Amino acid sequence: MTPNPLASHWHASGWFGSQLGGTAWLFIGSLVVGFESPQSAAVLLGCALASNLAGCLLWAQRARLDPYRALQALVAVVVLAGAVATRWLEARGEFSLLDPRVSPRTMYLLFVVLLLVLLAVFEAKRRAATNSVT
Repeated sequence: MTPNPLASHWHASGWFGSQLGGTAWLFIGSLVVGFESPQSAAVLLGCALASNLAGCLLWAQRARLDPYRALQALVAVVVLAGAVATRWLEARGEFSLLDPRVSPRTMYLLFVVLLLVLLAVFEAKRRAATNSVT
């Protein structure tokens, strides 16, 4: 196995902080909607757990993975889970249980913006780190 030249760029606090921070709303949302809709709470909880499982699997492979590419993958998984949860709640007419001031459309827009910005940021960081290693 070829050692990862960027392996020193993996940091547990940054990784798990990002992972848990990105899914915290799903965990909290599952509690909030659980009083009205246990089925929707289970879907939100499942989305949160699946995202965190993916994050843990990426972390377990950190010796072989580029940390910036892995962060990009984590962002994509978290955004996908958020979009699935949002769509589920929207289709059932339950999205307003989270916060009646926020629309599903706003959430989808937020997901797209977060995805694009974070992918670009991690790409820029990856290029800078790669140039400093070589």
